[in-house]
Amino acid sequence: MLNKPVKLAAIAGLVALGAAMLLSKSGGQLAGASATGPLQPSLSGLSDFIDRFRVQTSVAIPGTGKDVTRAPTQPASGFGPVRLSADETGHYFSNVEIDGRRIRMLVDTGATLVILTYEDAAALGINPAPSDYTAKVLTANGDLMTAKTQLREIRVGNILVRDVAALVVPAGRLKQSLLGMSFLSKLKSFEVADRSLILTP
Repeated sequence: MLNKPVKLAAIAGLVALGAAMLLSKSGGQLAGASATGPLQPSLSGLSDFIDRFRVQTSVAIPGTGKDVTRAPTQPASGFGPVRLSADETGHYFSNVEIDGRRIRMLVDTGATLVILTYEDAAALGINPAPSDYTAKVLTANGDLMTAKTQLREIRVGNILVRDVAALVVPAGRLKQSLLGMSFLSKLKSFEVADRSLILTP
């Protein structure tokens, strides 16, 4: 039988070993702080006027036979990280260039895809017909029918991602376009540090 001090030392050693293995698997970052999982600070607490968008069903891209949530895309390209500062509410906004046009978007890891307001989509020349709103998504206020689209490229600072799946929301249903996981998952990493969101291509 081990005496009490030896038992405590053994338990402490096992805990330290487990922590070391966890950090080695996550590349030294805290779990949930990279592109492999959702961010914990700030990004999960959106303002009341922003819905949470998660694709509820499989969404097919017309003419491709591919599922929009699993369609393969090229990884991000660019050099060096892009740092976004938190606003007074703790959220992260960015002036995003989509297909050559600039749109202000809220970074949201809770959105499965990039989500465009009806107005922002129209500014990009995307004008879905009423019959195009066939993709059902789950929001904080219930189910919502949206129109699927594919964006040729999205640029944030010096980071460029091509062929990004997106959804368009009907007019009047959303006040702010969301930069969701169909963009963020193509990055090497994204993490929060010192009230900044750091995107690395």
